Amino acid sequence: MHRLSEVYDNVTSQTIEESSIVKLLHEYGSHVFDSTASEMKDIVSAARFFSHMPLEGFVADVGAGEGAAALGIALLCERPVLAIELIAERAARISASAERFGIESLEAVAGDAFDTDLSGAAGLYMNSPFFSKEVPAFMDKLARECRPGTRLFAVNAIVSDLARDPRLRPVPAEGLRYCTAAFELA
Repeated sequence: MHRLSEVYDNVTSQTIEESSIVKLLHEYGSHVFDSTASEMKDIVSAARFFSHMPLEGFVADVGAGEGAAALGIALLCERPVLAIELIAERAARISASAERFGIESLEAVAGDAFDTDLSGAAGLYMNSPFFSKEVPAFMDKLARECRPGTRLFAVNAIVSDLARDPRLRPVPAEGLRYCTAAFELA
């Protein structure tokens, strides 16, 4: 069992202190998990959300950055994860981290999410990967490519943009905070 599984169980039940979460994740992933305890809780909540999706398929981390969410979700969720990162050097670091941690279920690609095939996605993690003005075009892409029931876990500014899209309906998820939301493609 991964030590992160302990975090998954304990964070979601709120029995571990925030400082302990960050300490364990930093120990496990050094710079990759250089995030706040609140961000770590969001990743754990997303992993739990994606673990209980009705559709088969992979989870895409759209705009993966340094890969904290993609790596955390891949460690905690028994689904393949596709990390999509526009900056090639970051995508390479995500791949190197996955290899170092022995995570075979994660694939990192350097490229634009608008050009990436998401037809096999069962879920998407989106921590404000692009500007608000780009959200409608990305939603058009999801509506064309993804199946009804595809789940989205949104963090930060993109939450309000997605909440206005009539093609999405809110769905319950454990551990949501004021800046997170869960949706399903209608």
